[in-house]
Amino acid sequence: SAGRTDLPGGSQDTMLTSLARLAQLPADTVVLPGHDYGQVPRSTIGEESASNSWMQHARNAFASMPPPLPLGAVRPHEEL
Repeated sequence: SAGRTDLPGGSQDTMLTSLARLAQLPADTVVLPGHDYGQVPRSTIGEESASNSWMQHARNAFASMPPPLPLGAVRPHEEL
């Protein structure tokens, strides 16, 4: 699953962009859920990319676009 976008301030576009950026991380990167979902307290980017429909949707939605900047990258300042 992924976060809710129906709450105030939620944005499906922002969530999909974030998931697409996370998908760039190494497959063995450990991720922890925001809530306790039972017997599996952690996962990896690779496992989520293979099994999470939202990660798959994000990957497909952005497949034809240039890759986003790496996590932590700063965009150069543009003159107005």
